[in-house]
Amino acid sequence: MKYGLQYSDPELNGALIYTVQLVDATTRKAYRDDRFDLLDDAATQAFCQACAADLSGGDGLPVAAHVDALSALLAKKVAEVYRTMPGLRRRRSVPRRYKPFPTHLLPPSVARYVREAAASLGCDESFVALPVLVLLGSSIGTTRRILLKRTWREYPIIWCVIVAGSGAKKSPPFDLALAAVQKLQRDAYRRWEEELKQYQANLQVYERDLGLFKKGKGGDEPPTKPEPPVLDHLIVSDTTVEALAAILKHRHRGVLLYRDELSGWLSGMNQYKARGGSDSAHWLEMFGGRSLKVDRKGGLPLLVPRAAVWVTGSIQPRTLQRCLGDEHFENGMAARPLYAFPPRRKNRWSDRELDAVMEDGLSAVVQRLLSLTFNRMPDGDEVPIDTPLSQAGKRAWVEFVNAHGEEQFTLGEGSLAAAWSKLEGYAARLALIIHFTRWACDDPTLSNPDEVDEVSISAGIGLSRWFGGEAERLYSVMRETDEESDRRELVELLRHLGGRASARDVCKHSRRFGKGAEATAALLDLVNAGLAKVAYSAPSPKGGRPSQVFELVEPAEEVDLSHDQSVGVTETPDGGVGTGVSPTATPSDREVSPTDEELPPTSTSNVSDVGETPARAASKPPFAEGGVDESPSDAAAHGVSVTPTAKASAADNTVVEVDV
Repeated sequence: MKYGLQYSDPELNGALIYTVQLVDATTRKAYRDDRFDLLDDAATQAFCQACAADLSGGDGLPVAAHVDALSALLAKKVAEVYRTMPGLRRRRSVPRRYKPFPTHLLPPSVARYVREAAASLGCDESFVALPVLVLLGSSIGTTRRILLKRTWREYPIIWCVIVAGSGAKKSPPFDLALAAVQKLQRDAYRRWEEELKQYQANLQVYERDLGLFKKGKGGDEPPTKPEPPVLDHLIVSDTTVEALAAILKHRHRGVLLYRDELSGWLSGMNQYKARGGSDSAHWLEMFGGRSLKVDRKGGLPLLVPRAAVWVTGSIQPRTLQRCLGDEHFENGMAARPLYAFPPRRKNRWSDRELDAVMEDGLSAVVQRLLSLTFNRMPDGDEVPIDTPLSQAGKRAWVEFVNAHGEEQFTLGEGSLAAAWSKLEGYAARLALIIHFTRWACDDPTLSNPDEVDEVSISAGIGLSRWFGGEAERLYSVMRETDEESDRRELVELLRHLGGRASARDVCKHSRRFGKGAEATAALLDLVNAGLAKVAYSAPSPKGGRPSQVFELVEPAEEVDLSHDQSVGVTETPDGGVGTGVSPTATPSDREVSPTDEELPPTSTSNVSDVGETPARAASKPPFAEGGVDESPSDAAAHGVSVTPTAKASAADNTVVEVDV
């Protein structure tokens, strides 16, 4: 018997053989690595013989039980091979399902603000949370650094980008989140205007006294020329390095850069530099808060000892793909921003309004963070104040670094590995922002504001991991072909429709398909790609034939560390970060196991009942368990041959083998 499967029931043998073939094909499709040769003929036969030995004596069990057991054994073998081969990654046909922003990791008052603001605007919470994080970080400025060890310090500098299509209501969340700093900027401008008027009056007096002095009528010493006032820049929109250097020369704590559309920022990296790449090099310095020297045309050079810029804004997915060239991935610019790529949602009217008290509360937090000052040295120099980790915070950080290093190593080389390398430092930067925001909010759980505790460290780790998942989702979209893009959009539509829809439902909700046949063909393409299966809904009480529907086949979800209580963060009743933290309960405590990123899908649910697990089958309505690819009457029309491989009963759908 092929593959060494020897059972008395020929239909059982046929079902199990088909399961092996399906896993074989799926695995070959899921991995692109020449070293991965798990399911060649010889290896498959030897392995299935071992499986058959494990399953011996079970001829009386249902077919599905045998298939489930065989699939589990195959998945285990794949996991063993994967663990021994660093750099081996599963190729996704579509991005993973979006996970909501972990708002509960923010301090309670900030978390409430993000939730209420997003609800009032009808947008994803990440649309508000990202600019708020940038606002909080820029308010701390370079006055504080987190001290990880003597040679490793991080400023709270973060770059956050919202990636969403046109019409996704990206601007209103930024307007709301940055309202506090915009008001402070207007106040600063009014003060500057008053100072400018006084300066102009003083300048007239100076010029008059200087004229008298030159005539010998103004005394023995020349008058002192007044200095022009300097506008205090808190937020800017000019992305040129020369303009920013002039601002940072006086703004020692750094500045926030906001552009509603960041394509100009990315594409203008080399705008003024004939050599190419110089502006990118300057931006890399500003990301680290390092020294910046700019040689200006027709002017004196500028030297900024500590240049820091916080960046936030939005960009469309295809625009981002065009703006990020090879040079951005090679020099690390593409890996610096933190991305949020939430799915589209329908626009719905809401009477909810953001309470003015919450707006005032966020403004108060920002103003308190702005009250943080540098340590002034005897020579007048201003230096940042380093904030060390508490003992528990240090333990959590060390375990995270070790676990994160293992993850990064398995990624090998490439754009995603580069992003992972930046997420380590980002975890510390985000922890510093959380820490001082808790201080500004008078968080009673913060026992020592001079040390970053395990609560802040764990929150920073959770946020960093969430951003890592978003980077992976976004990078997969940026690499996809037109065919993969069409599949992704259709998968997202099915997810929006609850994971189950007919061709008619798809036509109703998408203008891409003008006819039912076009939608059916696209849905069958998902079936062929292993992303969906065909089922049949129950006929109406009046009778008739069952209607054909398509169900998504989602991979098993991996552990969501941003929401996992093991990261040492508990959620308070009002929705923010609280106590109840075990110093040793960190993300690295979990045993690394294969996730949907690591294993090919072993479910055979796109074949028939034989691939259903009892739990999945029990959760479906009647006539939905089958997963057959076509009804016999419709199969010929789509070029699909169906061959029965098991007996049908009155309670079960026909089990079929599908050759597409």
